[in-house]
Amino acid sequence: RWLPRGGEGGEPLSALVPGSHAFVKVLHEPFLRVSPAASDFCRAGGHPQLANEAPVLYAGEVEVDAEGVLLRWNNLSGTYKGEDEKCYQTGISTSGRGLDTAATRPRRVHDASP
Repeated sequence: RWLPRGGEGGEPLSALVPGSHAFVKVLHEPFLRVSPAASDFCRAGGHPQLANEAPVLYAGEVEVDAEGVLLRWNNLSGTYKGEDEKCYQTGISTSGRGLDTAATRPRRVHDASP
């Protein structure tokens, strides 16, 4: 799951508003920490606050629509520099969701335009 999860029922803590949200994948956590604040794609920030000094495996942005469906994601973060090859650490799946995997794969900062 890529949305923040909580409690034994595994229900989302809150629905994300449409837009781009910063995320971090922290070591030993089975979910992504996702910022509730929405931004334009390639402009989301707040990765250090999300990490709260925990060891980060990967960071970037996820963009969701009004129904909370993942549209695209990247590895843009001014603080954490995740290698493209390590994107599997996020647990984000692009298969079976009607997504164009070429458009949703992690991108380097200089390739970040949609």
